[in-house]
Amino acid sequence: MKRAVSGLGGLAVSALFIAAPLSIASAADMAVKAPPLAPAPVYSWTGCYIGANAGGADTTKKYPNFWAQEGYVDSLTAGGPVYGGQIGCDYQVNNNWVVGIRGMWDGANARGHDTYVFPGDTVVPNNARIGSIATVVGKLGYLVTPNIQLYGVGGWAYVYDNYNVSELERIPVMWKRSLHVGSNWRILAY
Repeated sequence: MKRAVSGLGGLAVSALFIAAPLSIASAADMAVKAPPLAPAPVYSWTGCYIGANAGGADTTKKYPNFWAQEGYVDSLTAGGPVYGGQIGCDYQVNNNWVVGIRGMWDGANARGHDTYVFPGDTVVPNNARIGSIATVVGKLGYLVTPNIQLYGVGGWAYVYDNYNVSELERIPVMWKRSLHVGSNWRILAY
């Protein structure tokens, strides 16, 4: 009888060693929930900016001809470099609309020169120059995609304008409307 009990004990231990690896293997085969996906990044056009710009300007200047008949207007073309900076802030109202405000100032050196030739070969020089340009505008933008914005701006523009005819000089400072449309493309999203 002693032998039968020890045989059963050996059989129980053998069954334990055989069943143990099977239970580990079946736990590895159990279905596990996948980890949650990371949320899609949310990009916003809300923020403030400051920047620099440079380029060129061309303009046609119209001015009265002081020596001709009344109401007669002469013109000359002026052109040259423009350089300056801008500062502004935008606020993204919802998924598609952006509002903002921007101020810009540019120094300019747009110059033009012309001459009058009167009977008797009298030459009278005419000079025109734009010295600076500034704008203050509001902006309304529409997001075509999260990275492409179409916008329109409107507000006021200031132009420091100088022209002289012979020795008569006039330096008007003009406030005008400023309206334009454009697009922005955001290359980096952060």
